[in-house]
Amino acid sequence: MIEQDKIVTFKISSKTFKKLKEISKTSKINVSKLIRVFIENYIKELESGKTLELVETIKIDMKK
Repeated sequence: MIEQDKIVTFKISSKTFKKLKEISKTSKINVSKLIRVFIENYIKELESGKTLELVETIKIDMKK
């Protein structure tokens, strides 16, 4: 994560991106929304004190 003038850049591994694309195909939710939800969930888990690998944290709340 790189912070530059309130712009935050995340790097998502190709493995994670492929998994999000698979979820997108089966759930009919576009990839950009899934990525946003994924990053929001990732930040929440980091704030709760957990240290995580991006690939292990694909927890998408389909209610959003």
